[in-house]
Amino acid sequence: MPEPIPDGPDPTTPGLDMLRRYVELARARKDLEAMAKRLAYRQSRMEDPLIEWFVSEGLQNMRILGATPHLHRTTWAKLRDPDDRTALADALHAQPEYAHYVKEDFNLNQISALVREYEARDEPIPDWLSEHVEVNPVTTLKIAWS
Repeated sequence: MPEPIPDGPDPTTPGLDMLRRYVELARARKDLEAMAKRLAYRQSRMEDPLIEWFVSEGLQNMRILGATPHLHRTTWAKLRDPDDRTALADALHAQPEYAHYVKEDFNLNQISALVREYEARDEPIPDWLSEHVEVNPVTTLKIAWS
């Protein structure tokens, strides 16, 4: 069981008291997130058997403990060959009414990593890149747990 969330007012003046409180709250958050992961895992192990039970009993939903668990059905498409996204993109482009489903895209996290690579080598960001991206250094406070 995680430690309880520390009670009391939060310090308003930067210093050791505020830093201590910051670490206490971070530890409580870390413990709660770990507990949430354990609970989600335990729930996930129960989901399939409960779905089978609902179906076998002819249930769609049931009110219990102030909640209403219910069956929910949705449909997801999955690539037959996960390594060949291009074939599907080409097929969609070939159908004018579905071409809007395809967009040329990139991952901005990867672009940020590219910018950090230039910084690590003490090289300026090339013009072709700096024309399109704004570089914003961000400072955060992190905690290394001992």
